Amino acid sequence: MLNSISQWLKNSFGRKIGLEVLVSLSISTMIVIVRQLGGFEYFDLGVYDWLLKLHTRENQDNRILTVLITEDDIQTEKRWPISDGTLAKAINILLENEPYAIGVDLYRDFPIEPGTDDFTNLLANSDRVSVVCKLESEAQPAVPPPPSLPIDLVGFADIVIDGDGVVRRNLFYVEPQESRCPTPYSLALQLALSYLIPQGIEPQVGENGSLILGKATLKPIDGSIGAYRQVDASGYQIMLDYRRGNSPTPTVTLNDVLQGKVDSKLIKDKVILIGVSAPSLRDSFYTPFSRQGEDVVLMPGVTLHSYMVSQFLSSAIDGHPLIWSWSNGEEIIWIYFWGLVGSASIFLLSRPLLMILLQGSSLVIIVGSAIIFSFQGGWIPVVPAIVSFMGGAIALVGYNAYKAKNEQLSIQQQVSDQEKSIAVLQMLLKSQSQTHKISKVTTYEEGSVIVGRYQIIKRLGKGGFGNSYLSVDQMLPGKPYCVVKRLNAYSDDTKILTLMEKLLETEAKILEKVGKHPQIPDLLAYIQDNNNFFLVQEYIEGKTLIQELKDKAKYSENEVLQIIEEIMEILSFIEQYNLVHRDIKLDNILRRQSDKSLVLIDFGGIKQIFNLKNETAINAVSNEGYASPEQLAGQPVMASDIYSVGMVAIHCLTGTFPGKLPRDPQTGEILWDSSKYVSPVTAKIIKKMTSYHFKDRYQNAQEVSKDLKHYKSQIEELKNQIDIDIEIDEDKKAEEVSEIVHSENFLQLQEKAEKLRRKRLS
Repeated sequence: MLNSISQWLKNSFGRKIGLEVLVSLSISTMIVIVRQLGGFEYFDLGVYDWLLKLHTRENQDNRILTVLITEDDIQTEKRWPISDGTLAKAINILLENEPYAIGVDLYRDFPIEPGTDDFTNLLANSDRVSVVCKLESEAQPAVPPPPSLPIDLVGFADIVIDGDGVVRRNLFYVEPQESRCPTPYSLALQLALSYLIPQGIEPQVGENGSLILGKATLKPIDGSIGAYRQVDASGYQIMLDYRRGNSPTPTVTLNDVLQGKVDSKLIKDKVILIGVSAPSLRDSFYTPFSRQGEDVVLMPGVTLHSYMVSQFLSSAIDGHPLIWSWSNGEEIIWIYFWGLVGSASIFLLSRPLLMILLQGSSLVIIVGSAIIFSFQGGWIPVVPAIVSFMGGAIALVGYNAYKAKNEQLSIQQQVSDQEKSIAVLQMLLKSQSQTHKISKVTTYEEGSVIVGRYQIIKRLGKGGFGNSYLSVDQMLPGKPYCVVKRLNAYSDDTKILTLMEKLLETEAKILEKVGKHPQIPDLLAYIQDNNNFFLVQEYIEGKTLIQELKDKAKYSENEVLQIIEEIMEILSFIEQYNLVHRDIKLDNILRRQSDKSLVLIDFGGIKQIFNLKNETAINAVSNEGYASPEQLAGQPVMASDIYSVGMVAIHCLTGTFPGKLPRDPQTGEILWDSSKYVSPVTAKIIKKMTSYHFKDRYQNAQEVSKDLKHYKSQIEELKNQIDIDIEIDEDKKAEEVSEIVHSENFLQLQEKAEKLRRKRLS
């Protein structure tokens, strides 16, 4: 039977990616559904308004003049509505300066004396004056235009308002209807045509019923443009482009016109609109510019009509793009894409700075893309994309946390089952008939090929559990190096072999999980072939600490603290699974050549399984003084690994194997003169790590890391204090203090700093 981990890992990786993609797609799907139901409309419209404000740097449109009837004008007239006579007088003054067209945004469905005859005659004799009517709706009846006005000079004044009360759309055409307001054209379109036709720009009907005006194709929006979902898009509507802020055109008042104060250049060959701006008449609307700090500024209806005329002229003559959006499918793809990117960012969780950089860059790209597209008239989803991105990331974090918890529970159960199986295997071995023959141990020579795949380069090590070989994987591109461990089977009994196979498979699953840590070798394969057991692991190029120690004899205090800190970080990871390494020693700590980080190799569980025939090996995998008393008794706990790391530290500092150091016959504590090698604080930490009774030790790696961190912070605080002393004392002490600051020996820092302070005070 051959179980190759390459296929196993391939399937595992595929399942992992598949599940994480599924989580991302599920979150994005929910976001798409919420968006389709209009859940993001309010927020995305807010972003749309913000984007519009970025475009308000264009100058006023001088092709249009807006005449406002203000509160002062009403007070001067001393009545409302403004009489027909006053209105006719103002229009006649404007007509004398030859504008292209005049639009009156005032309902005149009944006479308002005095001067009605003058107003009626004006409308009958001029083809440049248009007046509004109001379309019929379910809530309100139609308001007719003046009876004497030809239908081709009538435009409806209806303005479309969004659900939040803001005007964002330009309704310019409706199907002709039999009502008191029979015109199909808006006032803005009527006036724009009055300007464009003399310029040689005739309206044309394009494909799908779109209206072509010069350089512009007015394609009516549907109910799902941009953030809208099932909005009432009846008639022909386009998005109203607020490119010119709150004042899209030059503006004068009615009294300015009546008193002859308006420069004829503002009138000649222009489009004129007349309407009210007096707040008391409530003909004002919310726009994207209404919120200005704590103030709310409304826009008069006549100014909105001026905006609409300006949009038609700018698009037809100047080629300004109309506001457009992607198709619904394209927007959905955009949302799904950012959900996947958000999920993908969590793969960098082990590198938080890079992850934060990616996430921050992604948000900048989403918002930046919206800004860039908006300058070309594009309207793309921002809020749903951001929510999808963040949702994908958060969901995957939650999913990974849930999966990690399940993995922890699973491995904890596997460890528990493994311990029980080992006990059963031990019983079988004790009761095994002496007539069973033990399989001969196979030794592989250089150049041999194991299971038709792994070519032996050289033997790396030999032990009671088996041999380790540096090998080449001949089936992978580049033929990478790997480590093949051949594990000795000490019985040919079928029951025992079956149980050993089960134990090996369980151990392989455990090693595959812990191999996810960057400082633990990956498990590449586990193989059982004709009663031969193999583990294939990642090859880490570098030197073990025992090899380093031979070159340097001893490590400094700082180097040892760094070793402890790195190993504690690794142990914190494996402790999540309630795992005990069982064999931490200098031979099993490797300094990776590529990045100089420490790698923890050779977990002792395998050795425990394959050394059950040896009672001494059962009690302790390590026989060089690294193993704790409870591990020697066959009852290792997490604090046992802490003990072993403490012994590693003593070995590195003294250059002496821990097994050769004396012990206190009363307490069992290791005896070594710590004052020769380390500061009192470091000695205290190591002493607690190597306490004889495991209850007196640190109970987990995080406790050790916490004390190390506190120790480092003390050093930094002392350095900072000495920096203050440098500023106080004479310059001649600078050299001595500099030596103290650059030293990491805590005791030396304390003594010299105190000496420096006493000298300064004297």
